Amino acid sequence: MIKAISPSSQKIAEKLVILNERTTGIITRIYNIKKACGDLKSKPKFLSDRSLENALKTITKKFPGLDNRNSSVITVVQSINAIKQDIIKALSLYYNTFVDLMDLKDHITELLTIIDACQLHLNITVNYDLTQLYLNLVCNYVAMMILLSRIEDRKTVPGLYNAAYELQNGVHDTCFPRLGQMIVDYEQPLKKLSEEFVPHSKVLLGAINSLAAVYVRRNLTADKWRAGQILSLVTASNQLLAVAQTDTPVFCDLWRQGLESGLAITLFRDEVLYIHNVAQTYFDSIKGYNKRVAELKEFVATAPGLLAPKVLLVLMALSFTKDEVDWLMRHSNCWPQKSGVKGRGYEDISDRLVLPEMLFYMVELRELLLRYRSVVQRYHVQYLAGFDALALNELLQSIASIPQESSVIFSDFCQAIAELNVEDLENDSVAYNFQGLRLDWYRLQAYSSSARFGFCLHDHVKLAQLMNTIVFHLKMIDFLDQIINETSDLSSYCFYSVLFEEQFRLCLESPSQSRYVCVFPKLCSHFANCLHNLCPEERIHIEEKGLSLCNLFLDEIAKETRNVVSTAYEQHRLLSEELLPKTCAKLIANAINKENRKKSGFMTLEKKGFKRSLSPQHGYPGDESYRRSREDMTLIDKLHFALTELCFAIDYYPQIVVWEHTFAPREYLTQHIEARP
Repeated sequence: MIKAISPSSQKIAEKLVILNERTTGIITRIYNIKKACGDLKSKPKFLSDRSLENALKTITKKFPGLDNRNSSVITVVQSINAIKQDIIKALSLYYNTFVDLMDLKDHITELLTIIDACQLHLNITVNYDLTQLYLNLVCNYVAMMILLSRIEDRKTVPGLYNAAYELQNGVHDTCFPRLGQMIVDYEQPLKKLSEEFVPHSKVLLGAINSLAAVYVRRNLTADKWRAGQILSLVTASNQLLAVAQTDTPVFCDLWRQGLESGLAITLFRDEVLYIHNVAQTYFDSIKGYNKRVAELKEFVATAPGLLAPKVLLVLMALSFTKDEVDWLMRHSNCWPQKSGVKGRGYEDISDRLVLPEMLFYMVELRELLLRYRSVVQRYHVQYLAGFDALALNELLQSIASIPQESSVIFSDFCQAIAELNVEDLENDSVAYNFQGLRLDWYRLQAYSSSARFGFCLHDHVKLAQLMNTIVFHLKMIDFLDQIINETSDLSSYCFYSVLFEEQFRLCLESPSQSRYVCVFPKLCSHFANCLHNLCPEERIHIEEKGLSLCNLFLDEIAKETRNVVSTAYEQHRLLSEELLPKTCAKLIANAINKENRKKSGFMTLEKKGFKRSLSPQHGYPGDESYRRSREDMTLIDKLHFALTELCFAIDYYPQIVVWEHTFAPREYLTQHIEARP
């Protein structure tokens, strides 16, 4: 008789945490390989060596196996024999990354199988952390395999490395056969992944179905927000402080919602997946899905614009603002262009009169949270000890069916938060770290979500909701910086540098938005957040990009300010010249000529019945001060306005720290003013 798998003995929670972190690191390395192989400057020299061109073609064509009896293979061996050690040294990092990916894939597959065997029931509203970790792992795994299929030299690199390895050691690398087969299997990643996830469909679909209400809320259009009066301060005033409780329509068709949310989704950084094209190609390859393909084509044809950016969501939270910016980034190169209109389609969905201001206030909110983190932490320490601990203890006493093992964890959890006090928080020698408590809660979710466990968390929704709330409060104490980064980090701009510079220049050219131009060099400090410990080699490149962009932005702001100052000075100089004697002589000559015309018998305007104008005659110094309306701005008015806005931008951040380098915007302006020709 086969013994049933116990969830408590499988360490599901621990494995989910570790594998998620590991997957992100491997994706970073795969992304770095893809970019390196796509750039001739950073590409390994063996892959672009003309003397090895025929050998590389042969290796790629016959991948993953090479028949040593074949004449073409013998030629390959002869061409790389002399440089085999150099090849192994140069390609070992790339090859080992592929091997690490294969090992990680095995661990993920094993864990997903264990979760299926334990019959876990995942629901984002109940066992939030467990469901989030599971879905994140699935998404990262899919993104990792798709990125692998996008590496141009994915066959050449391991094939060339293995050939050199076999020449040096007499046998091929032990991992190469499985690695080669994996690369071949994932030539069409979506088809392979769809087959691979068939055994996991029950758990996966249950987790996805629980996202229905959450997904709909985060992807509502502006019209639906207005129709539901979700942002109204009058409707449901008793729920003003609990926006998440306001009713919204629930859409069952998540598939259609996904298509309507945009044209592309982010895989990693600037790597995106064009969901409509991919879905159409995928359904074309499956027999009997012609009807679904027709529906997809009809949908794309009838709704080419899909949904515009959801501007009202900016009012909700930093995370919604980040979603908007990320949405604009990934659609910057793929948004359809209107027929008969020149330019990029991206211009139809971006509003340069809104985006800089939105970024500015987003960074402001972020800085306020970081500046007053002690206030946030102190409040949550008091709340946990004064309310959450009492509420949890009372709720646990009302539940009699908790197993002994889980009861011990709950009791320790309750005791730990009850002992929190503000004095320890203010003591620098005591550093709060609740990672262990959160991991205990992850374990409890894994145990109690299994159908084979005596205690079912889904039967005690209030307990699950309270525990999720407590975990969030704990994160506000020791995990606040990471939460802020999750909701407001814009390090993706590092990989959309062309778009980033374009938005900066548009902001600098717009008088109404130029005061917010200071946010662009500030965003360069976010680039450090996209690094991962498993890919240290990209640190130098990202650091150089962040420093160069920050320097470029500050230099351009200072130049523009200098130009405005110079132009304003020139205009004031011209006004001052009107008071010089040479200008006065012209006025005297005009007056004498006018007097002579009167003596000659010419009728003046007054004799003809015209009233004399209240303003001085045209040409006198000071005429520019007489206006019918203040809305009529002169050139000097516009220059003064532009100078005021630019000075606000330069003075707003006294210092900007990027990669441990301190930039002083005022110094840039001082240098440009002093160096003005």
